[in-house]
Amino acid sequence: MRNDGKNGLFDVVYLDGAHTFIHDGLACCLLKELLKPNGYLIFDDMFWACRNNEKVYLKWKELYTEEQLAEYQVQRVVNAFMIEDDRFHQIYMTHSFNPLVAVFQKNQ
Repeated sequence: MRNDGKNGLFDVVYLDGAHTFIHDGLACCLLKELLKPNGYLIFDDMFWACRNNEKVYLKWKELYTEEQLAEYQVQRVVNAFMIEDDRFHQIYMTHSFNPLVAVFQKNQ
């Protein structure tokens, strides 16, 4: 992309990640660079975890790791890589400042 002089490839990216910081963090960092100016990066499942629902936890612990089930991994990625990045600003689609889906727009 950069060798061809392009400033981004994607207008919109929807990141429905793996719910692990190492995977989603890397995906976030790569996607930020591939996004066109004025493009949108959308994070799904900001507060996805099973820590407060034992019935769901017992069912899903066969499919997911403890890290994925116990912590808000997507929120950690957003806090680490998006909140302080001056190239992006967050867009709130609801009145809540803790949205289930976080939307960021890349500045020009």
